[in-house]
Amino acid sequence: MKIPASTQGEYIVPVTVAEYTIAAVLDTGFTDPDGEVGLALLSHELYNLIESKLLHRKSLPMIVATDEHRLIRSGLSYVGLGNLPQREVRILDAGSNLAGVCLLHSYPEYELIWDLSRQEMELRTRGQRP
Repeated sequence: MKIPASTQGEYIVPVTVAEYTIAAVLDTGFTDPDGEVGLALLSHELYNLIESKLLHRKSLPMIVATDEHRLIRSGLSYVGLGNLPQREVRILDAGSNLAGVCLLHSYPEYELIWDLSRQEMELRTRGQRP
């Protein structure tokens, strides 16, 4: 799966949550020390998932460290990058749609190649030739 940079320099990927498709910025700075949080969504996007019962576990509160600790909504669901198989990750209520490092880590059989000169990323099967 090739991921070209947008005109703003962002790498936007299609993310599926059950049957729902969302455009999310691939954010290499969005990490989780527990390795569980893989996707952040706008509040209304998460609310739509909750209302549609696409979070397969009840929405759970989670404490997030920011300037001050705050409690935010989150839940678990199966999420996929593009047409790759869906994996279970935690989804947070956030200020934008972000696909994080933990979502990438859920695909150990793939590798992410970042061609800085072409401003393009490619997620491909590990060992696959270009």
